[in-house]
Amino acid sequence: MAFFEYQPTSTIYQYTSAEGFEAIVAGKKLWFSDVIAANDPREIKLGQQHFLEAVKSIKDNEVDGVTSQALHAFAARLMKYQRESTCFTCCFTMNADNLPMWGSYGANYTGLAIGFRPTALAAVPARVQRVNYLDEETPAGFKELALQVALDLLRPGADAELFATVRAFAGVTALKHDTWSHEREIRMIYNQRHMKPDSREPITFLTAEHPDGQMVEWREPFVREVNGREVKYVEFPFGRYSSGAIDPRKAIATVVMGPNCKLGREEVEALLVGNAFFDFKIVASDCQIR
Repeated sequence: MAFFEYQPTSTIYQYTSAEGFEAIVAGKKLWFSDVIAANDPREIKLGQQHFLEAVKSIKDNEVDGVTSQALHAFAARLMKYQRESTCFTCCFTMNADNLPMWGSYGANYTGLAIGFRPTALAAVPARVQRVNYLDEETPAGFKELALQVALDLLRPGADAELFATVRAFAGVTALKHDTWSHEREIRMIYNQRHMKPDSREPITFLTAEHPDGQMVEWREPFVREVNGREVKYVEFPFGRYSSGAIDPRKAIATVVMGPNCKLGREEVEALLVGNAFFDFKIVASDCQIR
């Protein structure tokens, strides 16, 4: 099931091409792409940098019972874990109709923006985050994160490392440079090791859990070509989760047709109805461009 670090309270949008729209409504799945394929080459690296700087700033026993050496050792383990695993992301925005977004993600203004109800994310085994953009508060925020991680390391038993890793990883993956702040991004993060782990080792083979206790296992990523390069991705069904089944029929609240959308309104409606979606609306973009 999804872990809502951030809980959306209104429709969130995913910009895509006409072909992407057709594939998403037909397959009823969200695509999570390897973060190294993201537009911003600083993805993850920026968060790692600020977390490591925060760890360096913490003095011995600034948190009773946790030495600076222990915190540095944890940071090294975290960086090793991130090197050995793939972070897959599925990105949304709170911008329903935004000209720069149409240009960057809407197939050069010819695509569509799919507006998902927040309940559509509940069945996806990923962390839902609101992206934080670099500003003057970032160093203080990461210092607080590092102190919280230190407290996690004081937990009894093997769970200490798990809680600390999850908290630190969440902070690292949620930071982007402020030059991207216009995107107002909401993202879902799914992480698994590069190499298929031994199925007899649940801690690495099992990656998440649904509300009914059904476990999510490591999966072999698919590969597609984007702008001449191969990109790894995984898919997860969207919709309400109940009794082991996922119902996507009311997952889509709105579809916004781009300024120069390749599809007509009747085509969009036919695709949605033909794939059993209902209770949606279709609107045209207010943006204009030649």
